Amino acid sequence: MISHISLGANNLEQARSFYGRLISLLGGKEIYASGRVVFWEFLNSSTKLALTVPFNNESANFGDGTMVALKAENKKEVDRILWLLAWVL
Repeated sequence: MISHISLGANNLEQARSFYGRLISLLGGKEIYASGRVVFWEFLNSSTKLALTVPFNNESANFGDGTMVALKAENKKEVDRILWLLAWVL
């Protein structure tokens, strides 16, 4: 089982704003935040998503082969989310 997925962020507040909007569209909610990490949970799932400032205080970088997939119920929901995110970005 997966407890949580962590993504590094160089600008935690900017990442929190973006992912917070996206996750709320998928029915998730923020459950914890500090100056170094933010956690969200999802309906009908025990898996959490975390954004964090890197523990080693170096810049967050992409990982080779890293992937996170956020599940939507159907294509109609994906289209609705893309349309709503177009107004945010």
